[in-house]
Amino acid sequence: MTDEELLQKWIAEHEAPEICQYCMCDDDCNHGAVCYGGEPIFPACAETDNIEELLDTDSIIEDIKAEMHENAMYAEHIMQRFTQRV
Repeated sequence: MTDEELLQKWIAEHEAPEICQYCMCDDDCNHGAVCYGGEPIFPACAETDNIEELLDTDSIIEDIKAEMHENAMYAEHIMQRFTQRV
């Protein structure tokens, strides 16, 4: 899978708060619509068609690959334990 495919799959499978962790607007975000008596104010992600513009995509891909590596190492560990017992 390419990095772009990994990213698209991750975005499709996750929602807030996981996505918010990688949002570049996270510090200034109310994480929902707010209204102070006038027009409601929506978070930046609600007003864009391209969520990737707001995300630190490099960090997402790094974390995906780290998790994949960790899972592969765990699977190898389990396989080694299984084959030692047989």
